[in-house]
Amino acid sequence: MGRRTRGGKVAAARQSRTYWWGVIFGMAFFLFVAFPAATLVYLSLERFGTTSGPSVIATGTAIVTSCEHHALGTPYTCTATATWQPGNSSGEPPADVTVKSMRALSGEVAVKELKCGRSKYVYAHTCSIYTTDFPRLPGIAYLPMVGSILVFALTAVFAGRRLAARIFGKSTESAA
Repeated sequence: MGRRTRGGKVAAARQSRTYWWGVIFGMAFFLFVAFPAATLVYLSLERFGTTSGPSVIATGTAIVTSCEHHALGTPYTCTATATWQPGNSSGEPPADVTVKSMRALSGEVAVKELKCGRSKYVYAHTCSIYTTDFPRLPGIAYLPMVGSILVFALTAVFAGRRLAARIFGKSTESAA
């Protein structure tokens, strides 16, 4: 192979240092920029429909007391008192719940509770409760989120390596 010169050793060390700092800068970019951006994309998906499965645990009616508008996630969350139909939840007393809706609610509305998690048991209606007209999010809507994570990861690696090359690219040592 031949003997490595001092200039070759300096160049190899600079290239190795640039590579590892590029990895570190890329990870930092992904952690502090790309991951929060992907999280915002995920949180905004519920504005277009429910992300829960199609399994309805219980149905009933709710009397709405107040509603709040949100910028991310479900457009409206309303505080209500729900009465569940006896066929689904064995005649439980009315319960205070939070109902997710696409519009501001008032008065009495029909609600449904969707299955959450893997548990077969539901206690005190802790799963998400939506109005019956709340749309279901199609599976294809997850594609932008997955795509954005991949794009952000590639951008993080590219930006990290470019930054490291700018910082460590020029050497002040002479390669004699």
